[in-house]
Amino acid sequence: MNNTSSHFYQIIEQHAQGTPEAMALIDNHQSLNYQQLLEQIDDRVAWLKQLINNKGVIGLQFSATIWHVVTYLACLKAKIPLLLIDPQLDEQIAQQQSINLGANWLITGEANYIKLTDRPIDTRSDLAILLSTSGSTGAAKSIMLSENNLFSNAQSICQYLPMTNTDTGIASLPLSYSYGLSLLNTHLVIGACFVLTTESLISKTFWQLMSQHKVTSLAGVPFSYQMLKRLRIDTMDLPALKYLTQAGGKLSADLVMHFHHITQSSGRAFYVMYGQTEASARIAYLPPQYLPEHSDCIGIAIPNGKLILRDINTDEAITAPDVEGQLCYQGPNVMLGYASSPSDLSSQQVITELKTGDIAEITSKGLIKITGRLNRILKIQGKRFSLDHLEQVLLQYTGQHCYCFGEDDQLMVAIPHHLAIETIKQFFSQQYKLHPSLFSIIQLDTIPRLSNGKPDYRKLKLIKEQNNAV
Repeated sequence: MNNTSSHFYQIIEQHAQGTPEAMALIDNHQSLNYQQLLEQIDDRVAWLKQLINNKGVIGLQFSATIWHVVTYLACLKAKIPLLLIDPQLDEQIAQQQSINLGANWLITGEANYIKLTDRPIDTRSDLAILLSTSGSTGAAKSIMLSENNLFSNAQSICQYLPMTNTDTGIASLPLSYSYGLSLLNTHLVIGACFVLTTESLISKTFWQLMSQHKVTSLAGVPFSYQMLKRLRIDTMDLPALKYLTQAGGKLSADLVMHFHHITQSSGRAFYVMYGQTEASARIAYLPPQYLPEHSDCIGIAIPNGKLILRDINTDEAITAPDVEGQLCYQGPNVMLGYASSPSDLSSQQVITELKTGDIAEITSKGLIKITGRLNRILKIQGKRFSLDHLEQVLLQYTGQHCYCFGEDDQLMVAIPHHLAIETIKQFFSQQYKLHPSLFSIIQLDTIPRLSNGKPDYRKLKLIKEQNNAV
């Protein structure tokens, strides 16, 4: 970093001086106020400097515990780049991901750290964390973010959400996922409390924690909101809950309406948001007053950010309403770049504008509305899946060409008629832990193709809709 000190450390230090007894973090085993958090960060920095005596990267399987959060904050202070890894990934896969990016160590827990190599690698001075772009698909490309990316985005989010230092949030999403990480970061920036748990929304313990710690906000991806509707959150006794937030993919119109009505009737707020990991989590939000009329919009840019529509062919800015273009974003939270090998970590690339790959238009009210996608990426339970990469993995797994398409939280796969549907079900269940409701499969004698020989995904989708797929 250009700055010699950590933004997050400085703000935690301010909280420790101003409200030292204010609770910062709670997990299953302990709780820390801001003064204790500051002291633990200092101790962890000393430990890390003994462990990492050269320039390098650490892979961290980022579980929702105080130990892991302190390690994350200590690495930010010590300027040690961190590759954040899903804690549910098999350790061997986590090792391979770490090795692919030249990490010296893999840390999975308090007493479990694995030395991978002694070879130091050069990294750019402002590199703070690396986040996978690919959800669970295992593709090697990661997003490089600076601490300023993370901190500026957290500050912007705190400006538009009704957050105060008396709030309490909860880890309803994995911390290795950009949206989940931003929940932690925003609460630390504002000086609030954050409850760390690995319990899921369908766990009784999760709701006991919500009640016990008087949690004031709850975040989720579209799949979370499907669960929350089934769980009938509106009937739960949660008097401290002030607002709900949603990102990680497009929420269906009926669910937007459902949660708008139940929050409005209980005096709460519902924030529909839009983001990209490449912009450190959040890019846009829909102010609640625009619901329900504009429930199909992602809204306006976050504070200190700027949304621009560009003509797909000319790259010229579009200002007229109801004209489609590629959605682009400018702001201090735009990433440093992509990394797929150790050599990328020292790239001095400067990205001033992020092309999101989404097609959008500006409404007459000045709100942004997503209308489609340029690229072949969809989100399942908030995690991004590259459809092209999934096809490659399926080819390796089955020896047959399979074709992936669909929408957020509804992956569709067309397979040759001689390939067993059960094989594909087993693949998604074992490899990605996907619930059967999140994908569907269709067997075809022939795959429709375009004139250039490529699969005709539009026609595949029509066929799928006309058939009763398994």
